[in-house]
Amino acid sequence: MENPTENTRLGLPDILKGIAVLFMIQVHITELFAKPDIYNSLYGKISLFLGGPPAAPVFMAVMGYFMGATRKSSPEIALRGLKLFAGGILLNAGLNANLIIRNLTGNGYTDVNLFRFIFGVDILLLAGLSFLFFALIKNITGNRYFLFFIAAALIVTVAEFTPSQISSDYSPFNFFLALFQGNFNWNYFPFFPWAAYPMLGAGVYHLLRDEKMKSLLSNRNINIIAGLSAAVVIITFQYGLEVSSQLNRYYHHGLIFFGWTILFMTAYTRLFSLISCYTAETAVMTFVQWTGKNVTPFYVFQWLVIGNLGTEILKSQGHPYLFVWFAGILLTVSMLVILYEEYKKHGALKINAEALVRFFKE
Repeated sequence: MENPTENTRLGLPDILKGIAVLFMIQVHITELFAKPDIYNSLYGKISLFLGGPPAAPVFMAVMGYFMGATRKSSPEIALRGLKLFAGGILLNAGLNANLIIRNLTGNGYTDVNLFRFIFGVDILLLAGLSFLFFALIKNITGNRYFLFFIAAALIVTVAEFTPSQISSDYSPFNFFLALFQGNFNWNYFPFFPWAAYPMLGAGVYHLLRDEKMKSLLSNRNINIIAGLSAAVVIITFQYGLEVSSQLNRYYHHGLIFFGWTILFMTAYTRLFSLISCYTAETAVMTFVQWTGKNVTPFYVFQWLVIGNLGTEILKSQGHPYLFVWFAGILLTVSMLVILYEEYKKHGALKINAEALVRFFKE
């Protein structure tokens, strides 16, 4: 396997991240736009599942994989974490801008606590905390993959002691505590258990480069492991579907679901590594990979659009409008990312027809 560096990218990680953010878009639309009867239907369960194991866990594990590959110093990694954390707070304010304005002007939503929206523990805050944690342990773990796996197991174990009762106590201490653990109605991705996935990814990076393990990790053995994982996932799929579609259980899961998700990701990653061998040049896979390469702006823009629209049409949309919204938002966000990339390259918006289709040629 090719070694990732700071300046090169692997096709498969970008594909996995691209699929993850596309699944996030559809599940955010379901959560905010869908009528209750659709949300609680089989369609809703499937949507929540697709926005579950193939989305955030895969995304965070891939992030951890590149954490393991980095040659940056601990202070540089910590600075990256602080930037992500601050960016997460700003994104929370941005995606809830419509709600905040309406609340402050007395035009609806006057009974909500704005702090739970501004300090909601979403993926960017989790990513920031994960980078800070990695900066702390980097010099201790070195390239010993088993230490990352132990750290992941310990993080999930701590989550087992999270209270099952949802709390809506908006005390200042709870806003701090919610970053790490606890069952609050605004901490979607607390450090415990979610930081386990970046640690898992970092461990996998070093595992694949361990000289003693290379002889064991032949294509044949990997296929056997992936096949056995797929068999267990298929047999126990009802369990994974139920946990993923009950958001409180999903956001605050423990060791059993973590183990199930590892098996799912093992089979899922192998499946797409094989698929990408035959579809890498297709328009769909090219778009997915482009999405993965631009995953941060894609994630930010989709939330800015969906979050502010959700304030206006909360839980009011049915079929086929949910699909129309998905297509429209996907197109809008793609255009915004292209504009953003052009701005980064040129310092101004110099957009032409070639720029709008460039991702099909890269």
